[in-house]
Amino acid sequence: MNETTQELRGVRDTGGKMLAGFGRKRQAVAQSAWNRARTTARAADDYVHDSPWTLIAAAAVVAAAVGYVLGRR
Repeated sequence: MNETTQELRGVRDTGGKMLAGFGRKRQAVAQSAWNRARTTARAADDYVHDSPWTLIAAAAVVAAAVGYVLGRR
């Protein structure tokens, strides 16, 4: 019984260490994704402010294409 208890404690400790490692890795990945999203959003904002008519034209083309496809039904 004592040997089994020690073995279970070892498994529990190993599992706890693994979960703590996964938690740290998840946090690092989430932070990295947040930083990339923030950088991408800033770049998109800068692009739109620098050339708004390009975006307006692209949106008009997409809207016309969607209208054409939906109008054919």
